[in-house]
Amino acid sequence: MEAAHDRSRLCALVLALVVVAGLAGCAKKVAVSISSTVPAAQAEIKTSKDKNENSVVDLKVKYLAPPDRLTPPRSVYVVRVEAQDRVTVNVGRLKLSDKLEGGIRVTTPYKSFRIVVSAEDDALARSPGSHRVIETGQINIR
Repeated sequence: MEAAHDRSRLCALVLALVVVAGLAGCAKKVAVSISSTVPAAQAEIKTSKDKNENSVVDLKVKYLAPPDRLTPPRSVYVVRVEAQDRVTVNVGRLKLSDKLEGGIRVTTPYKSFRIVVSAEDDALARSPGSHRVIETGQINIR
């Protein structure tokens, strides 16, 4: 009886690992352009869909210079979603740790869009200024 119970537990564990591996495999990496004003910066963007069919974007950065060290200095990095119809949505600030690392998870209903990170004086700026530090091409999530 105990051997059957152990087999059931093993089967449940294997099934759970397969499901987790399948979900992890759903995220797609996206090509990122980094501005020459932050040459040491590295960025990684992965996209997926959530259970509500929204697009999910995970942005992680390393070695991104603090915005107050740029020329001219700025106060904050702002992340935006630019939809195909040119609607631009400010989706939040990107703060950096002491190790110059940061990240943000964005959820949007758009299926086709670009991600833009810009250095701004105001976190509530409606559109990106001229100091764009990270950009993607068109992202299409199906």
